Amino acid sequence: MTIAPPDRRMRVAMWQRLALGVAVLALVFITAGAIGSFGTPRSEIPLEVKLSLPSNLLAKRYTLSNDVEVWLVRQIDGRISAFSVRSPLSPHYRILPYEPPAPIDNRTPMFTDNFGEYARTGEGLWGHVSNRSLDFFSTRQTSADEIVIEDAHWLTLGWCVSDNTEYCSTPAEAGRQPEKRLRERALPPQLRPIRFGAPILELPMP
Repeated sequence: MTIAPPDRRMRVAMWQRLALGVAVLALVFITAGAIGSFGTPRSEIPLEVKLSLPSNLLAKRYTLSNDVEVWLVRQIDGRISAFSVRSPLSPHYRILPYEPPAPIDNRTPMFTDNFGEYARTGEGLWGHVSNRSLDFFSTRQTSADEIVIEDAHWLTLGWCVSDNTEYCSTPAEAGRQPEKRLRERALPPQLRPIRFGAPILELPMP
């Protein structure tokens, strides 16, 4: 018994379905390849930045990517801290050096903004900032004069020293709470005009 060949229209439909399947499969591979090649969005990739603070300087200001600014400050024990130049109480103001002279201890004002004064440790000393320290970058120190900012995209919010824990990090207290560190995007200050003079980039050792 002779079997009649498939109708021409059936053959055309079969080839169309096959071509569609191949196209869909190719699209899946192309999309997977694109995702693999791009990986994590660029803005999410940790941005390590290596900075130095010469031994003759107490502090130096740097501009990082996207105009985010940082103050490197040498502490009394030799450690180098990296504080955000943006005021922790308003993104419109910069932290600028306090005048007169550079501090020789941890209770003398070193920085100021429109809201109060800060010690070299970042602790708020006076004014509205007295319960809130400066925001800072996570770092590791690689030598006496050099540190690495581990991710310049992110700030750790400054420490609160009171019960106001909504918008700051809180230290551990024995039998009460664990340490809590809050982070937020590192953004440049909006540069609202402030009452201070020309910006200072370096502070010499006292």
